[in-house]
Amino acid sequence: MASEAFPFSQSSGSIGYYQERWLSRSDPVISRWAYIETVRNFGWGVKMVAGEANGKLFNREELVSVLTEGLREHPQATVELVFHKDDDKARACIMFEEENSLMIRLKREFSDRVHIFWAPKRPRQHYAVVDDERVIFEQPNHPPNKPWWGNIVMNTSIAQEWERRFDEYVRYCSELQF
Repeated sequence: MASEAFPFSQSSGSIGYYQERWLSRSDPVISRWAYIETVRNFGWGVKMVAGEANGKLFNREELVSVLTEGLREHPQATVELVFHKDDDKARACIMFEEENSLMIRLKREFSDRVHIFWAPKRPRQHYAVVDDERVIFEQPNHPPNKPWWGNIVMNTSIAQEWERRFDEYVRYCSELQF
């Protein structure tokens, strides 16, 4: 990846962390930009686990545009999102649809390649796996709808492990149709 896509210092260590708290409590604009830039140029898939799937990130034109471009450029690509939002599935679905109209539009445009799942319990670790090579980890157990920090990990074996966890976790979730 081009270094200008990630203007953050790389920590020492051999596993390829980009790990400043750039997904930060102090500047949500930088956090959203870094998340979107990490997802940009995906080739075969993005798997995201969120708590509330806050519209401040998931209803952003910039994120949905990046996902749309990837899906158009790569006919085999998929986007999967797991969220909780509420303990009641029907209420969570309504809340998600009201707050994330752009993601709903994406789901409807690519109905066979965008999958949105409701989790019966709020996931403790929120993350995104991009192309089996990058992972965005959000602060574990952060309070709902509050700012959080996070790390990007550029490591295939770590990404593959979290992708495996995603595939296992999604078996306990319900896919929603919009």
